[in-house]
Amino acid sequence: MTESLPSRGAPEWRPTITIADLISVDDEGRALTEPLREDIRLLGGILGNTVREHAGDEVFDIVETARTAAFKIRHSEIDRDELAGLFVDLDISVALPVIRAFSHFALLANLAEDIHRERRRAIHVRAGDPPQDSSLEATYAKLAAAGLTDDAVGKALADATVVPVITAHPTETRRRTVFEAQNRITELLRFRNRTELMPDEDATVTESIRRQILTMWQTALIRLERLTIQDEIRSGLRYYDASFFDVVPKINNAVRASLRAAYPDAGLADDPILRMGSWIGGDRDGNPFVTGEIVEMATTLAARTAIGHHLDELHKLAQELSMSTRLMNPGSELYELAGVSAEEAAADEPFRLALRHIRSRLVTTATELFGEEVMKASDLFLVNGRPAYASADELLADLDVLDAALRVGKDDIIADDRLLTLRESVRTFGFNLSGLDMRQNSDMHEEVIGELLAWSGVHPDYASLDEDERVAILSAELQARRPLTRPDADLSELAIKELNIVRAAAGAVAKFGPQAVPNYIISMCTSVSDMLEPMILLKEAGLIDIDPESGKLVSTVRIVPLFETIEDLQQGATTLLAALDLPFYRDLVDSQSGMQEVMLGYSDSNKDGGYMAANWALYRGELDLVEAAEKAGIRLRLFHGRGGTVGRGGGPSYDAILAQPPGAVQGSLRITEQGEIIAAKYAEPVSAERNLETLLAATIESSLL
Repeated sequence: MTESLPSRGAPEWRPTITIADLISVDDEGRALTEPLREDIRLLGGILGNTVREHAGDEVFDIVETARTAAFKIRHSEIDRDELAGLFVDLDISVALPVIRAFSHFALLANLAEDIHRERRRAIHVRAGDPPQDSSLEATYAKLAAAGLTDDAVGKALADATVVPVITAHPTETRRRTVFEAQNRITELLRFRNRTELMPDEDATVTESIRRQILTMWQTALIRLERLTIQDEIRSGLRYYDASFFDVVPKINNAVRASLRAAYPDAGLADDPILRMGSWIGGDRDGNPFVTGEIVEMATTLAARTAIGHHLDELHKLAQELSMSTRLMNPGSELYELAGVSAEEAAADEPFRLALRHIRSRLVTTATELFGEEVMKASDLFLVNGRPAYASADELLADLDVLDAALRVGKDDIIADDRLLTLRESVRTFGFNLSGLDMRQNSDMHEEVIGELLAWSGVHPDYASLDEDERVAILSAELQARRPLTRPDADLSELAIKELNIVRAAAGAVAKFGPQAVPNYIISMCTSVSDMLEPMILLKEAGLIDIDPESGKLVSTVRIVPLFETIEDLQQGATTLLAALDLPFYRDLVDSQSGMQEVMLGYSDSNKDGGYMAANWALYRGELDLVEAAEKAGIRLRLFHGRGGTVGRGGGPSYDAILAQPPGAVQGSLRITEQGEIIAAKYAEPVSAERNLETLLAATIESSLL
């Protein structure tokens, strides 16, 4: 511990006025926000001293003068032109650090506000106040007040699924280093606010915050080069170690336990409600860099992330589960899993033996999928001829044996710790981590399918056909076993690329399970033929097949039309009903639990018709789709393609979900999370848990109330 902060030459500067002072509040309100003001003063003071030391007194003086002038404008003490005059003819060498200073101050103020919201929530909880709207506790209270029956809850939440889908977007420009520094500052502020610190401890924490702010100041906020798609894939995966591995299994288990306790006869399944999705590496609508190799990379890195996490947790479990048979009797199944008999001396610590067996099988699985070069040296010694796991369900079954053995010995409190979280992780993430959606524009499908039909001799000019003729040809091809192409087919670069992409998706499904690539989205979908064209591609790759016994189409990949423009939203229900009138397409939907997913485009509809017209078209379109689904006797799941900003469909998720038309949620929801919104919501566990809870709370309320 350091006893005092090192001398900095110039006196410490702490702002006397902060952003929080802009808020007009009474004395009571000011008292409530004083901790926020103090945090901002601390962060602003450290930043101000950093700016003065590293950018010079001239930059610091301009920043400070501009800051105080802004407050005077707020109180009508000076005119805006006086503030603008500060920046007239400002040299670029001075302007850049001034801009950077205010950018960093905004980032730090946001951190302080996040901490303050946590602080206020904790105060309300300790005071016994009612839980806040958009929290799961508030949702449970509303359900209890509604007097719902177990049967009603069971029907509404059968196969309930909430999927935030992570998408790459150029609105996110900050670097990973900056995020990590922000997260460290957040943790230091939490520690400082929750702990009674001695003066030397407080000095140490302050010095650590100073170190992180200096790192941020000396780090360029944005890159000089645009991210490659490979960078975007890795960037999306970083949120799993940052928060998702900690938070998602915890939420899934807590929601299931709470609902089962309140509605024991609802028959709620063990399947996780909350799962993760991704577009990064599968969305090629307007992205020419997505190839078969990129799809393979995205799915493989995701699988490596999931299996690597499971292996790390198994290693930690082996250190923790040290129970001895001299002190407990775990039951015969555990000995069988460990490969020993109860009488052997080696069986004294059967949990560790069983975990060694499980880790050995999972290491074998990983080496078969990825090769030995990606494995840790400490894991490779476990490769001893034990069979690989064919699926994550087999791994879960072995973990369930450990769970049962602990509960036999009345060690439930141990079973409900790391082991429970790992079991939930395996349920949630499997071997695939998240579902990679495929997406392409309908115009591209038309061009490629036309080429395939011409090469195979089915029709020389598909583009010239009307809609009925197109549907007739596509329907016939989908119900025929023969492929349209062969490996040596002389095709265009575009056709080869599209075929390679769906073949890579098929390879991922074969290696990592059907959840690896669960959906195929058709952008700018305007007709039934637009829905059928990508099905031809999926059939060529083997992702759509004909069941030999029933003769019906089967696939683990859902066909998802995306209605984007105002006109498409108005005609969406008609298009969907026309597709469902085709017996083979209806058979496919029925084979997928009778579930049809439809995606709604917020950003493009806003561009097409403006904010008000687009939102009205979305609302009316959803009502029409709900009515169409009821008429057809299918279940509807809506996928909301919301952007980050309000102009792109963004806004508070809780309010947006509750504002959906009656019948539009039905226990299932998918929603895109884009750009800077991903980091704002999910960069660290506390904010991730809060935002994921919000999605679940709104979905449950919309489905049941």
